[in-house]
Amino acid sequence: MLATKKIPTHRRSSLIHKRSRRGAAVVEAALCIPVIIILMFGTLEISSAYYLKESLTIAAYEGARTGAKRRATRQQVVTRVQDILAARNVTLGDEGSIVVEPNDLSTLDALDPLTVTVKAPTSGNSAIIFDSVANRIVTAQVKIAREFDH
Repeated sequence: MLATKKIPTHRRSSLIHKRSRRGAAVVEAALCIPVIIILMFGTLEISSAYYLKESLTIAAYEGARTGAKRRATRQQVVTRVQDILAARNVTLGDEGSIVVEPNDLSTLDALDPLTVTVKAPTSGNSAIIFDSVANRIVTAQVKIAREFDH
């Protein structure tokens, strides 16, 4: 007579529990990993949009500061804005613009307002998704008082 070895009941139930737990872990991973990836890419896009807005604001501010100085010209303001945007790898593309108001800075007296507006599309300035999905125009405007007469 052959002796059959019986597996104790507590061991059998732990083997079944381990197998079912392994299956639950696979299902949890299948559900959680896509959510984590979506959150990661969403965070990258939000950071990219914030960087674009901040870059435009900094460029507009630096341009306005340049225009507020004595004997500043519109071309100096535009060049300063373009330099800042280039340093921060922001492209204006066909839809972007740099607007300086008034157009002739020699007409400004001390404490007259000077406005610099910079617009850029999210297309070409976004990390991943906004580049092709949501092409929006981001705008930054800075108004500053002229420091000196002419």
